[in-house]
Amino acid sequence: ILHIDHSIKRKGIQYKRIFFLQPDIVLDNNGDAYMVEVNTNGYMIGNLHKDFFPLFEEQRGLMRTVGANGFPQAHKYMKQLKAQTQKFCEKSECTPALEREIWELVHEDMHANQGWYRIFPTREDRPHTRLLKQAPQYAKSLTIL
Repeated sequence: ILHIDHSIKRKGIQYKRIFFLQPDIVLDNNGDAYMVEVNTNGYMIGNLHKDFFPLFEEQRGLMRTVGANGFPQAHKYMKQLKAQTQKFCEKSECTPALEREIWELVHEDMHANQGWYRIFPTREDRPHTRLLKQAPQYAKSLTIL
């Protein structure tokens, strides 16, 4: 399916497919979290129970994050983003498709509101990100982006 996505994007067509996942997490007596399973029918409650769960703004925020409005702020950072990914791809020999995927991640991150955000990798200022980058078993797994 990814090759179809890339073919559509190469033609310049604005297209995005999103998928909701709903992880089931269990906490043990020590507070350690374990993922039990991931349901592929992630539940967006909508306005069905709006008196208890007013989620309209979160739904709007999600649509902005995934680019339903075309990432209107992209013009503010696109020149720098292209320069950064070109530099990265020259070192890593990544394909044009991978570079486009990196752009998509950045667009999503730059257009996320307070209701939705990427949980990993996080910004540099997060304490757990610094710790992961210092841990030998994880440090080599993270890219400069």
